[in-house]
Amino acid sequence: MKGLEQLRVPLVLIMILSFMYRYIFVLTDDIMRMKQARDSRNFGGSRMWQLKTLGNMIGTLFVRSYERGERVYSAMLARGYDGQTKTLRKLRLNTADFTFGIMLCIPLVLLGVWINLVH
Repeated sequence: MKGLEQLRVPLVLIMILSFMYRYIFVLTDDIMRMKQARDSRNFGGSRMWQLKTLGNMIGTLFVRSYERGERVYSAMLARGYDGQTKTLRKLRLNTADFTFGIMLCIPLVLLGVWINLVH
């Protein structure tokens, strides 16, 4: 996230990506628990009943996620969060990073050339 900040990506987008990465696993766990609860209550019935149940689950998940987000944000503000990504050391582009970037780009360029030659 610090690298995106140094690339001048808007802070709001960086915050959204950071929270998404942190809480996607929590959200997935909530979905799995809700699915298990639904299945344990025999999810059969008509198609309309199943759609109604699914809609209720999505609504509940949205409300839970929204409330969790409010609690987390309040806790972060209480601990001095100011929207900046903090690291212990300053990030710099070094030789290993440059080499990795080049080694990543070479196969992509070769793949692009190969695709253009085949078609």
